[in-house]
Amino acid sequence: MRKTRIGLWLVLLPALALTGCPDNGGTPRICENPALSCDDGNACTTDSCDPVLGCVQERISCNDGDACTDDVCDPASGCVNAALSCDDGDACTEDSCDSVTGCSNVDISASCNDVTACTTDRCVPATGCVNEAVECDDGNECTNDSCNAVAGCASRSVPNGTPCDGGRGECMRGVCEPLDCFVDADCDDDDACTADSCDLGANACINADISATCDDGDACTADSCDAETGCANVDDSARCDDGNDCTADSCDAASGCRQSPVANGTACDGGAGVCAAGVCMSAAAVEYQQDFEALDRENASALGDDGWLVFGNVFDGSTQDFLYGYGPNPAPNDGAAFSAIVDGQGGAAQGSQQLSVYSDYNNTDHANGNLIESTVYRERPITAADVGRTIAFGFDAKRGNINDPGDPLCPCSTTATAFIKTLDPASGFATTNLVEANTTALPDDWSRFEISLPIGAGLVGQLLQVGFTTTATLFQPSANFYDNVEVSSAPTIP
Repeated sequence: MRKTRIGLWLVLLPALALTGCPDNGGTPRICENPALSCDDGNACTTDSCDPVLGCVQERISCNDGDACTDDVCDPASGCVNAALSCDDGDACTEDSCDSVTGCSNVDISASCNDVTACTTDRCVPATGCVNEAVECDDGNECTNDSCNAVAGCASRSVPNGTPCDGGRGECMRGVCEPLDCFVDADCDDDDACTADSCDLGANACINADISATCDDGDACTADSCDAETGCANVDDSARCDDGNDCTADSCDAASGCRQSPVANGTACDGGAGVCAAGVCMSAAAVEYQQDFEALDRENASALGDDGWLVFGNVFDGSTQDFLYGYGPNPAPNDGAAFSAIVDGQGGAAQGSQQLSVYSDYNNTDHANGNLIESTVYRERPITAADVGRTIAFGFDAKRGNINDPGDPLCPCSTTATAFIKTLDPASGFATTNLVEANTTALPDDWSRFEISLPIGAGLVGQLLQVGFTTTATLFQPSANFYDNVEVSSAPTIP
């Protein structure tokens, strides 16, 4: 706009110079060109007039080159160079200004240290340094707490015995040791199996075990004490089961467990045994069985090989005093003495072969009228396994030619027996037991016989013999027939 105005003046000036300047009467006068005022009324500009350009206003610079002033220009008054404020509102900084670098805010928190260990030093931005006294109370009433400017907090024990915890304890070496009690209730240990009381004299709790008082006097209960519930008396009669099939188990409140033998013969061990006097014994067991069918009748050692023995005893025919004995020897099968396997004497149950037992006709004392006791037998030692059992000896028997009235040597006096006996080797083989069946006058038909002997503990180590005896003289007829011999054992049933 200003340039436009200046340009217009340049056009008009020549025109005016040529035409003159009319006055009010219309008479031309000489033109006047007064100086143009370029003052824009703004103190922040430098005003000038350029003959060509006309008025020129240039903004002035108020920068005084000092970083610590805030340089501005006021159009009314001109430059204003106000001091710059470096205050950051933080009391923990030191504020300053450098004319070159400007504001500086330096942390002064470290200056808050008052060089005493009894304060906690810090700087608060709003207020500056704060030096708060250190709290040296350790919460222990058995110590005196203090603070040393150099070492800081210190705690020293109060005198031993100083009351603490409201009188319920006393200080010992800086620790409040609780006193046990004042009343019985102080001593409750939450254990139903103790009697809790306070010994005021000793200031000590007594928690006495009272488990023994749980005994209800009943031998059939298990008495115990539970810390939570107290005494318990539980039926314990099941412990009376001794695991023996042959006893009836019961419990008496006064005397406790009782075991009474069940009836003898009661099955036990799953039927594998029977009860005898409260003991389960294995059922009857056959230890030897012989029907003589498998033995070679023509073999002279057949009976001896099968375990049969013979023994002879000779007695005075008049006084019957013992004269001598001989044997044992394997039983012969030659027909001349003691024994032989024969045939043709059996019935349906006896088969074709039988045992014939008779006198030792090889002994010439027959001719002297002495009594020849001829024994055909089996033998074994008695062991602890036999104790409580009964040995049974069973056999079939029928008459042979013993005391045959048709024999020219008769009338005769031969006797015969079947036997079970025990002999004690420690006493010269003295007979300690003898059970006999008289076979002197057997029927002409086969009959079954059985004899038995209970074995007690005192017989362990002795010899057990089963067999047949014939006592004859003067070569008199003496034979009997035996078959289906069986030796077995079974529990002794009183």
